[in-house]
Amino acid sequence: MSVQVMTFSQMMRDGNWRLSSLHSEDDHLLLWFTKGQGKIIINGLTRIYGPNAIVFLPAGTAFSLETKTGLFGQVAMIPERPEIAMPEAPIHLRMRDLMEHSEFVGLFENLQREAARDLSQQTRACHLYAGLLGVWLERRNEAQSEKEATLNAAERLTRKYTQLLETRYASGVGVAEMAAELGVTPTHLTRCCRQACGRSAHDMLSERLMYEARDLLRRTDLPIKRIALDLGYRSAAYFTRSFQHQVGQTPSDFRRAG
Repeated sequence: MSVQVMTFSQMMRDGNWRLSSLHSEDDHLLLWFTKGQGKIIINGLTRIYGPNAIVFLPAGTAFSLETKTGLFGQVAMIPERPEIAMPEAPIHLRMRDLMEHSEFVGLFENLQREAARDLSQQTRACHLYAGLLGVWLERRNEAQSEKEATLNAAERLTRKYTQLLETRYASGVGVAEMAAELGVTPTHLTRCCRQACGRSAHDMLSERLMYEARDLLRRTDLPIKRIALDLGYRSAAYFTRSFQHQVGQTPSDFRRAG
């Protein structure tokens, strides 16, 4: 698959849960906010976005985005490929300089224009433009290592939990087991999560599971029982109760509504 460029509205065509629920993508994401402001949680840490903000999320990065009315911007989905050299860590930038803004807009629009074409070598051209954007992002993010060093203990633990959650959420393990893996109590873990991103450790796990459940219900024809088992639930009945409590519909009703 080549690069895809779309608006936030297009990305949320199935509902705002596509962005507002904790999840990760298989592709790299480049988010360019042109209007609106709010919060984005990246690996369990809350950041504020506003007009002219840029957020880069490497493939597999857990995030959720506050989707208020008035959110405008573009999203580039860039495949994770060895030939596309993109930054390895999340980046959050605010463009304040006119020249800096012009450089980014020029690079992004070149990528967007090429992604919309149906020409020979289109995929290769998109990959090259994406690589140039990757270079631009890394050059503007030289202070990232200093920012990482300033994280407090609660933020560091929340980031570790979020990264662990992304690999274990469908295994059937609970918050207590993951807290034990991190060497802390569930109570301490939840306290740190609330401090870092305003959500409990259990809420983060439930939200991640519900995103994946909704995605599978909309994207596949897998039986509900199979989805429940794949996501680590003890039974289809327990999955259905949990889904209805979180989403407000049964899995069957949600699938039919799609």
